[in-house]
Amino acid sequence: MPDTQTNQHPVVTREIIDMAGRTVVVPTRINCFLGAAPYTKVLGYMVAPELLIDGPVPGPAAEQRYIRPESGKIRVPKGSRKGLGIAAETRQRRGPDLAAIMSLEPAFALLKGNARTDRSKASKYEEVGLPVIYVDLDEIDNYPAAIEFLGQLVGYEERANAMAARGRQILAAVDAAVGSLPESRKARVYYAESDDGLVTEYDLSLHADAIVRAGAKLVHEGLQTTHMGLEQLTFDQVRAYNPDFILTQSATFAAMAYADPGWQQIRAVAEGKILVAPQTPYAWFDRPPAATRLIGISWLAARLYPDLYPIDLKQELRELHKLFLGIDVADADLDEWLR
Repeated sequence: MPDTQTNQHPVVTREIIDMAGRTVVVPTRINCFLGAAPYTKVLGYMVAPELLIDGPVPGPAAEQRYIRPESGKIRVPKGSRKGLGIAAETRQRRGPDLAAIMSLEPAFALLKGNARTDRSKASKYEEVGLPVIYVDLDEIDNYPAAIEFLGQLVGYEERANAMAARGRQILAAVDAAVGSLPESRKARVYYAESDDGLVTEYDLSLHADAIVRAGAKLVHEGLQTTHMGLEQLTFDQVRAYNPDFILTQSATFAAMAYADPGWQQIRAVAEGKILVAPQTPYAWFDRPPAATRLIGISWLAARLYPDLYPIDLKQELRELHKLFLGIDVADADLDEWLR
């Protein structure tokens, strides 16, 4: 293996082929790495939280009990800009604090991509000498292979292989149960993304892939108009859709809808069929649409079609959180998710 000399010590390196087919030189021993996009930060947290720079921090959507204890040990030094590229680019439109990142000597920056990906986002990392590795997360079916790839790369093969096997099992079981349902038998679902319930996604949006994969027929049909999605509707449009179920990641919206006379006119609300997907600590469906969707797909299929996908959902969620997210979920939380 070649040696790369730094000012501090020699680093033994190796060549790997990433999921975009590129040859990349990385250290043989991975001390830490950067999840350089929301998708890859979640993947890194699932596979190797001990090595991930800036794991999740408790906040309104991620309470302490959902964060695995081995996460968050590697932080950007104090005095640098708060957060990394993810927070800066999505909220403040500022680039990542590369100097602070590089002071931690990360082995690589992990980006989502494959052979068809525009690689311009890699340049800012490569310009400061940080190798970029692409992992293919474009399709839900790619998640298990991406998990295996990262596990092998960072030396967490056993953990990653177990996750990948379970992910494939979930997708196969859900497909067998609801994948061939005729349109007339599918549950009609409205996806309420905002606290007022009036922001949603088209059924062909990348942000809705996991919902459709679970067998839902999204009532708002069409192609997304922007990469971010977040389509604005009026209440009259939602009322006209009159869905069988409403899926949301906002408990605030659910409480409001159940208390509001207008929303009570909608079938899903009147029948108590608002499904609130939690974040533990990352979302099960979207924002970002990451590999934690494997949990969401199983949960939603079981909620929509308990006769076709008759699993012990409480036990399923307990096991998936232990395997994918490294936490023991309390019975009270499990009961709430199934309420």
